[in-house]
Parts: sequence; C-alpha cells; structure tokens
Amino acid sequence: MLFNQQPLTGHKLADMMPLFAESIYSSMRRGEGKKIQLHAEDAIRNFCKAQLELPSLVDTQAFTAQVHLGLVKLVQGTLETLRSFPSDVADECHKALHLFVERELELASKSNNEKAQLSSCKSELKSKGTTWLDKQIASGTPFTISMLEEELLRLHASFDFGEPNPAVDEVDIEQEMREFHAQLLDDLKRQYTFHIRRVVLQFIGTAKSLLEKELQVIVLPMPDQKLRERIHESKERVVLDIASQMQGWSFPQEEMVHFGNAVTEYTQQLQDAYSKQNQSASKDSAAREASARYKVAKDALMHSLNEAIIGAIPMSVDALERLYDEHLLRTCTQLSDGHQIKHEKIMQSLKADLATLMMQLKTINTCVNVRIRALNLVNFCSKETEKAALMNAAETERQRTEELANQVKQSQALAAKREQEMHSKLLEKETKSKHLLDELSSQEAKTQALERQLQLAKQKAIELAEEKKRAEAEGLKLASKERQDAQRLIEENSTKQNKLQSELRAIQARLEQQQIILQVRTPVGFTRIIHSSYQPQAKEREVQAAEIAKEKAKQLSLEKDRALKAVERERALREKLSEDILSHQAQTAKLETTMSSVIREKTRETQQLQATLTDQERKTQQLEQELQRMKDQAQALAQEKEHWRRQNEAMAKSKLDMEMQVKDEAARREAAEAAAVQVAAKAAMEAMDVTPEKKRKTAVASSSSKKAKRLDVKAPLPKLSLQEAKRLAKEEMDKRQHDTFFLATHLKYLANLSKQKESLESCLSEHLRVSAFYWAAGSLCALGKAHHIPDELIQWLLACQHPNGGFGGNVGHDRHLLYTCHAVLSLVMLGKEDHILAQETADFVVSLQQPDGSFVGDIHGEVDTKYTYCALSVLKILKQEHRINMDAAMAHIKTCQNFDAGFGNIPGCESHGGHIFTAVGALSMGHQLDKYVDLVEHFVSCKLHWINKDKLIQFILNCQDKDDGGIADRPGNVSDIFHTFFGICGLSMLGYFDDQPAFAAIKKVHPVFAIPDTDVARLGLTAQIIL
Repeated sequence: MLFNQQPLTGHKLADMMPLFAESIYSSMRRGEGKKIQLHAEDAIRNFCKAQLELPSLVDTQAFTAQVHLGLVKLVQGTLETLRSFPSDVADECHKALHLFVERELELASKSNNEKAQLSSCKSELKSKGTTWLDKQIASGTPFTISMLEEELLRLHASFDFGEPNPAVDEVDIEQEMREFHAQLLDDLKRQYTFHIRRVVLQFIGTAKSLLEKELQVIVLPMPDQKLRERIHESKERVVLDIASQMQGWSFPQEEMVHFGNAVTEYTQQLQDAYSKQNQSASKDSAAREASARYKVAKDALMHSLNEAIIGAIPMSVDALERLYDEHLLRTCTQLSDGHQIKHEKIMQSLKADLATLMMQLKTINTCVNVRIRALNLVNFCSKETEKAALMNAAETERQRTEELANQVKQSQALAAKREQEMHSKLLEKETKSKHLLDELSSQEAKTQALERQLQLAKQKAIELAEEKKRAEAEGLKLASKERQDAQRLIEENSTKQNKLQSELRAIQARLEQQQIILQVRTPVGFTRIIHSSYQPQAKEREVQAAEIAKEKAKQLSLEKDRALKAVERERALREKLSEDILSHQAQTAKLETTMSSVIREKTRETQQLQATLTDQERKTQQLEQELQRMKDQAQALAQEKEHWRRQNEAMAKSKLDMEMQVKDEAARREAAEAAAVQVAAKAAMEAMDVTPEKKRKTAVASSSSKKAKRLDVKAPLPKLSLQEAKRLAKEEMDKRQHDTFFLATHLKYLANLSKQKESLESCLSEHLRVSAFYWAAGSLCALGKAHHIPDELIQWLLACQHPNGGFGGNVGHDRHLLYTCHAVLSLVMLGKEDHILAQETADFVVSLQQPDGSFVGDIHGEVDTKYTYCALSVLKILKQEHRINMDAAMAHIKTCQNFDAGFGNIPGCESHGGHIFTAVGALSMGHQLDKYVDLVEHFVSCKLHWINKDKLIQFILNCQDKDDGGIADRPGNVSDIFHTFFGICGLSMLGYFDDQPAFAAIKKVHPVFAIPDTDVARLGLTAQIIL
C-alpha cells in the first residue's frame, strides 16, 4: 500500500497517526487479503466450470483427483501472493480458501456425476428407441407414429432421476432428458418417414402384381366398354385389398397421392395393352368363325361324298372323279361367296383334307371292280369249275352277309347303348346344372349380404377414422395451447429470474461500492486527523456509516433470500406444469391407443368380410365355370349323339344296300345254278345219242361259242380265285399306305399336343417349351394350317418375352439366344412380328457377341456355332444385322472348320451334320459362303452320292405313326414334335409334295431360315445359296 508515492507501513502510520494506527493497518491489510481471496475464489470457480465443460467424460474419482490437483496449484499461487501479508491474514485467507476449495470440489464432482448420469441416460434412451424402431421395421408389421411416441414415453418413464434439488443440483437431469426426448423423437420420426416410403413402394409393387393376376382371367374378345369396366372393377378390388393391408400405418398425404398416381398410371398401361390385344382377338374371332364354317362344310362334304360314292360302287374312275368334282365345286361355291381367290384357296384346302378319304374310296371301288371281274372270269371257266366257284362265292357272300348283319346289329346295340348313356349323362348334367344354378343363386344372395355388411363396416371405419382425426386435432390443439401456456410461463419466469438476478447484481454492486466507500473514507479520516487534530464527530460518523452499511447489507441479504424463494416457487410451478403436460399427454396417448385398437378391430372385421366376399366371389366364378363346362359337355354330347345318329343312318343305309346286293347275288347264283343244271342235262342227253360226226360238229360249235363269249370280255384278266384277288387288293392298299403322307392324322397329332400338359414328357421339357412351340407352329404353317394355332398359345409365347428384350424357354425363365430365335421365327410365321420388342431384342442379341466374333447363348458364356446362326437369323429379321461385327463372326466360323471340310460347334471339335447346318447357314446369311464353297462342296460331294432321294423319302414316310400321327427318328419308334417338324421340312425340300393336288396347300420350307418361303419373301430376307 502506497501513500504519497511511498510504501505505507505500520510504523510509518504510527508516526503519522499515533492513535489506533496498528489496528487500522491490520484492517486495511485484511481487506486487501480478502480481495485477493475473492479473486482466487473466482479463479477456482472458473477452473471448475472449465473442467466441467470439457467434452470428454471422466469418472468421478478421476475427475476429483484431476480438479483437486489444479485447485491445489491455484491455492499455492495465492498463498505465495499472501506471503508478505501478516500471518493472521494469510492464515485466515488460507482457511477460507481451503473451505471454498472443498465446497467447489464437492459441487464440481457432483456436477460431473450428474453429467455422466445424463449422458448414460441419453445413450440408453437412444439405443432402446432405435432398437425398438429397427425391430418393428424388421418384423414388417404395421405401426404408427403414436405407437412410437407411446413406446418412447414408456422408455423415458422407466428412468429414475430422483427428487430434484434446485439449490444443490447444477444440472436439471429431468429437464435435459425432456429436451433430448423431443430431439430423439424427431430423429425417429424421420426414420419412420423413410421406412413409410419403402412400404409404399412395396405396396405399389404388390398392387401391380395383384392387378396383373386379376386381369389374367379376362377372356378376349369383348366390347371395349365392358373391358374398361372390367379393368376398372379389378383396380377397385386391388385398391380395396391394398387399403385393408395398409391399415395400421401412418401414411403421409403425399405418399398416398403417390400410391394412387402409380396404380392409376399402371392401370392405364394395362388398359392400353389389353385394348390392343382385344382388337387383335376381335380380328381373329372372324377367322375362327370362318374356320368353324369351313369345318362344318367339310364334314358335310365328306358325309355326302361317302354316301354318294358308296351307293354308286362299282363305278368307273372317271365317273367317280366327276362325282367328286361336282360335290367339291358345290361346297366351294357355298363357302367362297363369289370371291374367285377365296374359291381357289378353299378348293385347295378341301382337296388336301379330302385326299385320304378319296384314296380310301378309290381303293374300295378298285377292290369291288376287281372282285366283279374275278366273278366274270369265273363265269367263263368250265361248267364244273364255274359251279364250284359260284357255290364258294355264294357261301363266302353268305358268310360276309352274316358278318355284316352281325356288325350292323353290334353297331345298333352299341349306338343304342351309347344313346342311353348320353341320355343318362344329359339328365345327370341337367340335374347338376339345376343344382349349380340354385347354388349360384344362393351364393349371389350371400355375396350381396356380405357386400352390404362390408359397406356398413367401411362406413363404420370411416366414421371411426373421422372421430380419430377429430380427437387428434383436439389433442393437438389442446397440446399446442398447453405448450404455449407453458412457454409463456417459462418466459415470464425467465424474465422474473433475469430481473431478480439484475437486482442481485445491483445490490452486490452497491455493497461493493459501500465497501469501497468505507475503504476510501478511512484514509480521508486519517488525513483530517493529521490536519486538524482528532475530531470525535468523524468517528461517530464512521460508526454510523458502518451501521448503515451493515443495515443495507442485511436488507440486501433479505432481498436475496426473497428472490431465491421466488425462484423456488417458479421452479415448483414449472414442475407442476410439466407434470400436468405429461398427464395430458398420457391421457392423449391412452385415447389414441383406444382408438387404434378399435380401428384395428374394425379393420380385422373388414378384412374378414372382404376375405369372405372374395372367397364367395371365387366360388361363384368356379360355379359359373363349372356350369359353362357342363353346358359345353352337354353340347358336345348332343353333337356326339347327332354324329352317332347319322352314323347309324349311314350304316342302316349301307345294310340295305348290302342286303340288296346279297339278294341280287343270290338271284344270280340261282340263275347260274339253273343254267348249269340245264347245260348238264342237255349235255347228258346229247351224249346219249352222239355220233362221231355230231361230236366233231359239237366240238366246233363249242369252240366257236367259247370264242364268241371270250370276245364279249372287255379286257382279258388272269385266272384268279377270290382269295387271291382279295390278297392282291390288300397288298395294293398296304403299298399305297406306305407311300402315303397321312396329313389328317398328323394334324390330329399336332392338335393334341397342347392337351398333354400333365404328361411326364411335358413336365421334363418345361425348360424348352418355346422350342417345342416353334417346331409345332412350323409344322402347322408348313402344312398350311396356321389358323389351327389358338390365340391362347400366342399370348403365352408373348408372355415369355422379357421387358428388356429376348425370350426365355418358358414364362418366368431367363432369356436365352436359342429360345429368342425360335420365338421370333414362330411370330414371323404367324404374322405377329409387330409384337416383338425389336430394339430391346436386338440390343440383347448384340450384347452376346464376344471379341473374337463368336456368340454366347446367355450370361453363362456357352459358345456354339448355332448361337451365331440364331443371332444372324434374329438380326436379319429385325433389320439390325449392321450392328454386329460380321467379319469377326464369319472368321470365328472359319476357325471351327476341320480337315474334312466339315464344322464343329467350337474350334477343335469333330464335324457333325447339325453343326455343319448352323455354320453353313450362318455363312449363307452373312453372304460369305463363296469364300468357303470349294471346301464345303468337297465335303458334301464326298458323300452326296450316298443319298438316294426316293429311298430317303420312303424312309421318312416309314417313320410315320399312321394311327396316332407324328414322325419318329426311325421306323417303329415313338413319334415326337422335333422329328415331325424336320421330317415335314425334309419332305418339302425333297419335293415330295410337288405336283400332288392333295397337298397343294403345303408350303415350301426355306433351306436356310427354316420357315416357309412365303414368309421369307414377305420380309425380304436374303441369303446366299449356291446350287
């Protein structure tokens, strides 16, 4: 302490003011020490605060040791400063600092403990909340934001924070946890929103798949308006089904709008696609009607021809041909309706269909003529031989007549039995149909009742949803109001606290100012004593001032206590308000839980009603289908009955004809026998009185008469018995059958292929179903019967097409180059190439070419020359062959050629006929066959002389199954569609069908593209062929 620029010590003060000098100096030094102590306390307080604000968490023991070490250093520095002070002042300050350090250390340790506890509670609450949300998301069960809030409140309530003590607690853990609870709830809500978006996308995908399944049962064609209504009804059913599945989720409005827009857009796409298919099906229905009309006319023509020719047999070949031409012309005129081109096509089709029948009738006529000639020949034999032959013929004819009579009786009995069975079946079907109609009516009544119940349930659900929305709105409004009131009270309390703190600071400032005044007044008093001796009044004023200061300090202390009490009251009020808010939130959550349970219950009831209604509708559809099937069966039985009736009439007529023939034959036999008796009697009489001269005359007359009789025969015939004539006729029939292509039988075989879906062969060949369709369609198109392929199979083939191009072996299978080629060729033959995704399919094929020019079949990387052939076929049809490296592809095929000039499937493999076909076909489509023509010609010419065209045709014909149809790999084996297709193609390319009117409708097959030449010309396809 300085006085007049010099240190002021106790001795100097005693010299200046002898009275009370030491006491005043001690007071002044104590005040200065107190100030140093206060500064040290502030430093200690700031140090503890800084340690508490460190981000890293430390356990209480380590934190206490760390802070204690720092505080000891601060106290030691303060004691160093107080070293020059009196010992009592230094001791007093040391004790005060020691107590302050202990108190601050205790408070800091407690604050650190509260901080660690708060951090632990936050981490645990966040972990449990996140775990619950992840578990709900993983389970896939519906849950709402209210359930999330309720679960988070439950987790929050599970923590025990103890009773708060504002006077002691530095951190309000409960308040901090409330704030963290709000932040965590916002984060979890954002995660819930992201999950909701994924759920909506899943529901969109489910709705699309359900809509596709709903529309798969639509049978085309149908009116456009009905089709649109059917698609709209399917969409509504799917939306209702998805809406029932959406129950239990809290979907934002924009997500529901997105769901509705997506379903509507996809429905429009399906409607456009089905409209196109409906138009195509409508066009095809006319073709089916024309085909049905053609079939009826053809059956009638066959029946009339059969009756006319059978009734006129025996007859000449020219007469038979004229009769055939008359019936054929009349039927063609009836079907063509005056169109010349249509007349010619119908004429060709009828000739092809009637070829087998006419061949059989001609054979029968030939046999009958041979038999008549044999009988005529017998008449010119000797009398005894003639008589024996006539007797044998009569006996044979009698036996045949009896056999025919027995056959007619058996046929009549079989027809009667069949008619009775059909009658009983028809009665049974009618009874069952009536029962099904009654059941259908009851099901429709049940369905209507269920629909009414479902409508009522929907109305209740809507009312409950509206009531829930109103309750949520009221709850939100009330919660918002309470939050506003609480916020207002908190702001008011904060304002009051700030005001009280300002007043406290002002009071502390006044106290400090009073202390400064006291410190300043003392030296002034000393100065006055020095200048004016001692004045007792000054002392009294100082005492009064000290008492006034003490009184003000006491008042300030009382005001401070009042302010602290007011803060306590505000804290209690805030806690009470928080408790009220929590209570109201719990009530709101309870109400939401109740509403959610009621809605879930109603939703379950609605779902049950919807499921029952769907089941009833399904049963109704099944009953309708069963009823339709029964009607179809009844109609088929009626047609079969009519067929049997006509067959019985034909057989009865044939029986009458045969009986007439038998009577005529018996009359001729009796006349022959009588003539033989007369001749024998006359010969006996002449023999009794014959002379040598008469004998010679008789011999001459006999020879002349025999010569005259032989001149009456139109054509000399060999002498054959009846059995030999029959044997020759049978041999001729067998020879003609071995040389005949059974067109009708093969068509029946091809038509029955689609009915063998449950067979073992069909199940084992499921992966190559598209190839089987190509072989079957190729066979029918080559035979000129492409209209026999139903639209359902074409739609199935289109369903094998992938959206990004290419075809799989069946629906749902991976796309492959081989099946893509077969599907494209099939659609070309059927005239449906506009249904191919041309750009996408070309992209798929181009992507399969390898750097060396070869092609792989799919992503698995198998290389084969047949894939190069398939790729070039598809790209040439799609007009996209310029997109590949043609030179590299041709060069790769060159690497597959062997020393014998043949080709393997890959470089180094042995030559094979199939590989040669694909390699040469690819070179032909690439117009580079001339580069390899010498080697190929050498390979072919080495073995071409081995091939006998006629014998090869005969071999293919011998591989036919004349009973069930189809062609096998060799005679006697089971036929299959693969060899049937290539057998027909082989006969076509070998020219078997050329110049045969019965096969005029059969088309020539192109040797490179393996489709009819007409389709190759229509698409303008070119290939290099060297002859």
